[in-house]
Amino acid sequence: MVLTRGLAMLERRNIKLTEEVIELFEKGLRIKAAGDDQVVEGKGGRQAEFIVLHKKLHALLDLPRFPSLFDKALDRKKPPDYLRPEMQMMKDWAPAQRLRRALLEEVERRKNLAKAK
Repeated sequence: MVLTRGLAMLERRNIKLTEEVIELFEKGLRIKAAGDDQVVEGKGGRQAEFIVLHKKLHALLDLPRFPSLFDKALDRKKPPDYLRPEMQMMKDWAPAQRLRRALLEEVERRKNLAKAK
């Protein structure tokens, strides 16, 4: 799947939602949902694993300084108040929202397909 619609700062590139990208995103969502991204491995969490996964996902998408695609704040209409218009993260906010939405939709589509089987 190639995401090309309206990614403002990324309009010159195609963002490929490969199998690996989708699997990493889905795994990261599961780790976050369990709260294990906040707990170190020695205490039963998966924090280091999540950090590596997060970096790998953003590297595969060639988005090293992009807002985290795991940040639920991207689901809100407006970016957080602490972001100023001149900040790169502010400029990347809308494209990050669209990319997160596309990834969430793909994860949901796959869940529905699995349920239908």
